[in-house]
Amino acid sequence: MKHTSNKKDFIQDVNSHYFTGKYVAEKNWILDYQFRSFIFENLELVGGSFSCSHFQNCTFTNVLFESVNLDECNFKNCKFQNTIFRKCSTEGAKLIDCKGTPRITD
Repeated sequence: MKHTSNKKDFIQDVNSHYFTGKYVAEKNWILDYQFRSFIFENLELVGGSFSCSHFQNCTFTNVLFESVNLDECNFKNCKFQNTIFRKCSTEGAKLIDCKGTPRITD
């Protein structure tokens, strides 16, 4: 399993369209991105912000987002299986035509 707190490693994985492992983000990580047809699998992401990002046709399988800012994110035509948003900010986030839903916990 990958474990990184390096934003550069995360950005490199953006280029592959596939995320797995564990990423621990520093508070100043901010990523406003258009994620199209990405696979998030067996992933744990702690911290950071994806505020205003758009996720389209993405698959989330066995994923934990913890203490991540997901405000104003759009998830369109995404598939969620065993996905948890724990202690995440989701104000204004939208799920549009998605299969499954993430479990939101405190």
